[in-house]
Amino acid sequence: MAHALKTHKGAQKRFKITKSKKVMFKKSCNNHLLTNK
Repeated sequence: MAHALKTHKGAQKRFKITKSKKVMFKKSCNNHLLTNK
């Protein structure tokens, strides 16, 4: 895990934080997210 909470270029592409402060996963994790719900 990263020590500092800086926006990571790789993470920025994968995650998106919505206004309600939920984290949305993009692309690679899409299928996984559906199974976890």
